[in-house]
Amino acid sequence: MPKRFYWLKLKEDYFRMKEIKKLRSIAGGDTFTIIYLKIQLLAVKNGGMLRFEGIEDDFISELALDLDESTENIGLTMSFLKKHNLIELHEPDTYFLPGVAALLGSEVDSAERVRRHRDKIKLELLPGNITPLQGNIDVTKCNTDKEIELDKEIKLDIDKYVKYWNTAFNSNTVIPQITKITNKRIKLLNARIKAGMDFFKCVDAIMGSDFLTGKSSSWAVTFDWLIKNDENFVKVLEGNYKNKIKTEHKKAGHVDKEFSTDF
Repeated sequence: MPKRFYWLKLKEDYFRMKEIKKLRSIAGGDTFTIIYLKIQLLAVKNGGMLRFEGIEDDFISELALDLDESTENIGLTMSFLKKHNLIELHEPDTYFLPGVAALLGSEVDSAERVRRHRDKIKLELLPGNITPLQGNIDVTKCNTDKEIELDKEIKLDIDKYVKYWNTAFNSNTVIPQITKITNKRIKLLNARIKAGMDFFKCVDAIMGSDFLTGKSSSWAVTFDWLIKNDENFVKVLEGNYKNKIKTEHKKAGHVDKEFSTDF
């Protein structure tokens, strides 16, 4: 079975983001920033999710074990991330990093080899370079099957969208899981992405809507409804289905027991 590699794609303005600048500005901020990056990398294979496996007594201690960092620094970092909505409790023993899945990438090792080979051929074909030897051309022909596999890998990039959807709604029995990817679904999703849909932001917005998740109505969103047309995803992103703001206030003095420090 081909080995799959995962990576985290940071935006060029990552360290200019207000949250990151604020994190770095506090005492020990550079350490916390590194810890945040390590937390994101830890969540790469799970679509932005972190799960408490019970190896240690609590989630903070387990993260400290995984990341080789002190429990104090992990706790302070998690407190900051929670305060600034960079991490949230998705369900018992599971934490979710909003937006991280959009920065994830992956490919199988065979696809990586083909990509490197293609890059090499392109370099050899640049003006002034020697035309590829017959041996290289033969290798290209021999790699036909691998190129087909690469093309499949590009199409199967839809896996990250499916995984994000199924992970987000795995505890919601109303919203159906995606169990099959058809050519029609791939075509519709590609059309929506080309039209500017941020699929991951859509899923995040759906998670925060009682209407879309069926909590306040007899209807709930489906994957096919979201990708059906541009109008549907635009409404989701523009907040048409946001919950109404409640006037109730938390009791004074309430703090989160798990993370309780100020930044």
